[in-house]
Amino acid sequence: MAEATIKGMAAELAKGLKTPKDLNQITAAFKKFMIETAVNTELSDLGLLTASFHSVEQISPLLAPV
Repeated sequence: MAEATIKGMAAELAKGLKTPKDLNQITAAFKKFMIETAVNTELSDLGLLTASFHSVEQISPLLAPV
C-alpha cells in the first residue's frame, strides 16, 4: 500500500480522536482486526476454514487452554 494512502487513512481516522482513550480504543481495534484477518488468511490457506467455521472468532474458543 502506498505511503500516501496510509497517511490519508490515518488523517481521516484521527479526525474523530479527542482523547488518549480514543487513541487507545482505535489502536486496540486495529490490532484485533489485523490479527484476526491474518489468522483467517492463514487458516483459509491451510484449508482449515470450513462450512462450520468461517473465522478465527468461531474457532478461538476451541483453542483456549483448559
